[in-house]
Amino acid sequence: MDYAYDCICKSHTGACISWNKAKSNEAKGKEVQTDSPKVFVEGTMIPIESAALYAVEQELKRARALYPSQHSAHEGYAVLLEEVDEFWDEVKMKKLDYQKARTELIHVAAMALRTIMDVIDPELERRKVN
Repeated sequence: MDYAYDCICKSHTGACISWNKAKSNEAKGKEVQTDSPKVFVEGTMIPIESAALYAVEQELKRARALYPSQHSAHEGYAVLLEEVDEFWDEVKMKKLDYQKARTELIHVAAMALRTIMDVIDPELERRKVN
């Protein structure tokens, strides 16, 4: 894909497809057609699933800048369990704070991706070579 603007995903993993389509159509003066509800992200109306993926990507980038790589599936599990527990703490509140719950779920998703990137995929690649 070649775009005249910066893609949010940079690695073209597929998470950016709706965003890129929205930006491309926006540049052409067209509206993106989708059945999904839409929300504004950085001044562009995009499908809600793209907005959620964008939030996960931003959290993943933030976490990678702050914390070292995970070293094992056990470590990944511990990090995920901590994030799920934080979400559970929000759910148990008398009145659910949806923004805090959303934030915790974004953390869960980002840490699941981090475990895949730091532990699972490298091990799968290592096993292919051997």
